[in-house]
Amino acid sequence: MHECINRHGIKSDLTLYHSHSHFVTNYICSMEGSDIYRASNRLRASNSTFSRTSRHEEDDEEALRWAALEKLPTYNRLRKGLLTTSRGFTNEIDITDLGFHERQKLLNRLINVAEEDNENFLLKIKERIDTVGIDIPTIEVRYEHLSVETEAYVGSRASPTFFNFATNMVENLFTSLHILSSKKKQVSILKDVSGIVKPRRMTLLLGPPSSGKTTLLLALSGKLDPNLKVSGRVTYNGHGMDEFVPQRTAAYISQNDVHIGNMTVRETLAFSARCQGVGTRYDLLSELSRREKEANIRPDPDIDVYMKAATVGGQEANLATDYVLKILGLDLCADTIVGDEMLRGISGGQRKRVTTGEMLQTFMSILTMTLFLRTEMHRDSLDDGGVYAGALFFAVMMFMFNGIVELSMTIERLPVFYKQRDLLFYPATWMLEVTTPSQELTLGVDFHQIYKSSKLYRRNKQLIAELSNPTPGSKDLHFPTQYAQSLWVQCSACLWKQHWSYWRNPPYTAVRFYTTIVIALLFGTMFWDIGGKYSSRQNLFNAIGSMYNAVLFVGVQNAASVQPVVAIERTVFYRERAAGMYSALPYAIAQVIIELPYIFVQAASYGVIVYAMMGFEWTLEKFFWYIFFMYFTLCYFTFYGMMAVAITPNHHVASIVGAAFYGIWNLFSGFVIPQPNIPVWWRWYYWACPVAWTIYGLVASQYGDVTDLIKSENKSVQEFIRSYFGIKHDFLGVCAIMVSGFAVLFVFIFALSVKVLNFQKR
Repeated sequence: MHECINRHGIKSDLTLYHSHSHFVTNYICSMEGSDIYRASNRLRASNSTFSRTSRHEEDDEEALRWAALEKLPTYNRLRKGLLTTSRGFTNEIDITDLGFHERQKLLNRLINVAEEDNENFLLKIKERIDTVGIDIPTIEVRYEHLSVETEAYVGSRASPTFFNFATNMVENLFTSLHILSSKKKQVSILKDVSGIVKPRRMTLLLGPPSSGKTTLLLALSGKLDPNLKVSGRVTYNGHGMDEFVPQRTAAYISQNDVHIGNMTVRETLAFSARCQGVGTRYDLLSELSRREKEANIRPDPDIDVYMKAATVGGQEANLATDYVLKILGLDLCADTIVGDEMLRGISGGQRKRVTTGEMLQTFMSILTMTLFLRTEMHRDSLDDGGVYAGALFFAVMMFMFNGIVELSMTIERLPVFYKQRDLLFYPATWMLEVTTPSQELTLGVDFHQIYKSSKLYRRNKQLIAELSNPTPGSKDLHFPTQYAQSLWVQCSACLWKQHWSYWRNPPYTAVRFYTTIVIALLFGTMFWDIGGKYSSRQNLFNAIGSMYNAVLFVGVQNAASVQPVVAIERTVFYRERAAGMYSALPYAIAQVIIELPYIFVQAASYGVIVYAMMGFEWTLEKFFWYIFFMYFTLCYFTFYGMMAVAITPNHHVASIVGAAFYGIWNLFSGFVIPQPNIPVWWRWYYWACPVAWTIYGLVASQYGDVTDLIKSENKSVQEFIRSYFGIKHDFLGVCAIMVSGFAVLFVFIFALSVKVLNFQKR
């Protein structure tokens, strides 16, 4: 700061940049007031020139970087971009290496406030696509004379009583044998329904409860139960459901929000993105980049980076996932677990948005849902309010009719509710009542006849007739595969999800380990150092009895504890398979593989403790066989529990089925009743009992080659177990094959049941 006094006696404080010399300072101090003013203007002009020069240099540098980017091959060009840093510099970045903070900064520049900036962001993407003349494909759904019927018991026979259940089972058996005729009645769900769903608009489906709304939506999205009798035709751009894969085009969002409770919101959406892939985005971006290069068009760098990041597949988290989190208002709870009935997580409304977000991870052409999510409502006219008001009110009615009482206000108090929840409902609740047959009789009006005689009906019929013929030059829809990803990618994605699900489920994994260790210590102290005592017959029975008890105790615990976990996983699998995310085989493979390391740690920890405390012979071969048989025993018990869930409606029924076989396996294990004493007509089941093979292998590996004498029997241990239990050491290899074979058998039945059986009620 320099203080100067001019000839008029006016004191002036001038702040000078240190980049100027002292000559400039002295020169200004000797100038008059007017001269000082002119000089200051020249300085400001000089600074403005410097600023413009700097901006030109930055633009030139960015242009050079973009030109270098355009010279790359297409594959590399689609994985490179120009990202502006917080200091204003533009750097070339690898799209696949975008970190969390870079993604967040880019997304905040594009969409700072979702409700205000999302429309502008989408318009920028649309403008970029329209500039090069690319037309985004649209889908028009038509349904003509659609009827859906089913067979069901009516009246008192429809009540789910024990008597009706037993009677229906017997009747169904005789009906299948053509001995009796079925007492079921034909029930019509939809009858001769026709209509058209045009692209690029929201269609409101309004109707009272049990009017067939969900059935119609399921029919349009290709997810109707195959047991239903369907007539009529549903087409996508003139193509029937059998000509393409509906799950790759339409998404039905159910009212039931079923997710893995231990996974976070971000992980759930990332898993969905990995399963569904990038769809047609890569082809779109390739064509877009090619046309821009030919037309010498340089796109907005941030928009370009976003579109490229949304196209890169195989990432656990990408920019598209962050975008969906942002627009659905889930960014604040992105790292919060979803939760379930027993685990606190996000709220019900957020869980509904997570379900919708899973479908938004790829560019689905149609979103078919029974509950509307959230929309930007225009308030310019009464018609605008009426369209969205009806949709929002229908969502509330759906909640209430399904037992989830979201709102408890009367129509007169709705304006207060509008301000509190920022929702604008049109108070037209009478629409649900005025169209009922009773109201038609009261009013003396036939709405069906009024509609058929209206201009709207004639216009719709004419439109359907015009659109019945496909557009000339149109191409048939073709998908080379049913699922977006290969079998390997599906398996890896499912395994990744199962890993986090198990890792974050200590009530199942950790408690199982702790229980196993406690059981090992209990058996070790109870049968302390008894493994090497052969002097009496009773000591040998005690040692073999410890093996028998351990197999059943730990094995049944594994089978019972895995059933609730698999039941929850299967419910999620039903929804994700229906969405076309992956097939049954990757799910079954991942469910089996994720159990293997946990079972190995469990078997090893139990085996080391028990083997040491019970004093078995410390040789490498015998220790290996002990761990081997314990590992595969726990495997087939665990897989049996999974199989029991797969072949039954729920884990409650599975536990009942499992308990019956546990008792049979206990009886035919060969310890309670030795194999030579089992009646001949039942001995076949001894060889079909997995527990019998486990005990056979454990006893044969530990005592099958021991030649020490048992004093009370005057026989060697080897001879005694052969004569009393029928166990031979030479049969050890066959035991290993059979025990591992039972594990493989139960896995096969589990995978087959998951693929074939479906116990969903809707």
